[in-house]
Amino acid sequence: MATDTPFKWTATRPNALVVACSDGRLQVATDAFLAREFKITQYDRFYVPGGGGALSASASSGNDVERAKQMCHECRYLVELHAVKRVILLFHGPTAGGRIEAACADYRRKLPWAPVAELRQQQEADAAELLGRRQP
Repeated sequence: MATDTPFKWTATRPNALVVACSDGRLQVATDAFLAREFKITQYDRFYVPGGGGALSASASSGNDVERAKQMCHECRYLVELHAVKRVILLFHGPTAGGRIEAACADYRRKLPWAPVAELRQQQEADAAELLGRRQP
């Protein structure tokens, strides 16, 4: 195990948790987006297939109710354990008119028949559902 590193461990935790898709192709873009839009570079990560959508129990996004409950339980555990003050839910997909291959694979699994526009609509509905359930 290497012990030489320019980074030092610190007891101070970040106060933000980012829930994002586990697609590794998005990592650099996600870090850049969070730094630019939210001014954060240090954050806890909860990366799962579907990102924020994995927390949605929406029947229309594949009826993954049990999975959503488990993901919410895991997310809540991290929020409480790490005293998180801010949770950022991210969703991803192609730009308008973009290729279906850029869509979130978890949404494609849940809705294999849906075109890009419909996948995006479902992500928006799931985000609205999650916002409606948030606790202060």
